[in-house]
Amino acid sequence: MSASDSVTFSPDRDGNEVWKASFSSSESIRGFAVLFRQLYSKDEDGSYFVTQGIVSKAHRLVHDESTDRRDDILRPWRAAHGKLLQQRIEAIVGRMAANSYAGTASRAPVAFEDLRPTELISRYLYGDLIHWGEKRPELAALGQDQVLVDLDKFHFLEAMIGLAHYYLGFSILAGKAIDLRDDTGIRESVVPT
Repeated sequence: MSASDSVTFSPDRDGNEVWKASFSSSESIRGFAVLFRQLYSKDEDGSYFVTQGIVSKAHRLVHDESTDRRDDILRPWRAAHGKLLQQRIEAIVGRMAANSYAGTASRAPVAFEDLRPTELISRYLYGDLIHWGEKRPELAALGQDQVLVDLDKFHFLEAMIGLAHYYLGFSILAGKAIDLRDDTGIRESVVPT
């Protein structure tokens, strides 16, 4: 998540278009993708979906003076996750900026606003990085245009990083929610720190 991958487009001294992409090593990207999948996939025991289900179930089972407060905290987190599955954080912020500038719902274009993180992530996890399965043709369909290939890969990394930050934030929330104290008053966390 601290990589400095980039894609740039600029004219050179002669006015020619120069395209440059700089990505982390394939091994680093693959390693990050494999670890990310542990948080992202509904089928993984330690995923966000499993953790969120445990926290939500505990919330539903306990009715006390903090029930409404817990609901006020969990509801926006769930809504944010839904948005991050539909749009990259960069597109969400871009749309907010366009709307803020226009003072209303702007029709100004936001670059690559229509790219869905779920589709980008699926294409790379199951077409190249983890499995060479059913999504391989989608990657091949990008064609030989290196600009399109590099942009798609960059947007995939943005989508994965945006969701990874969300999952880390939620893990802190979950950790705070399930901190335990034994009879001696010593704090024992069931979430690794």
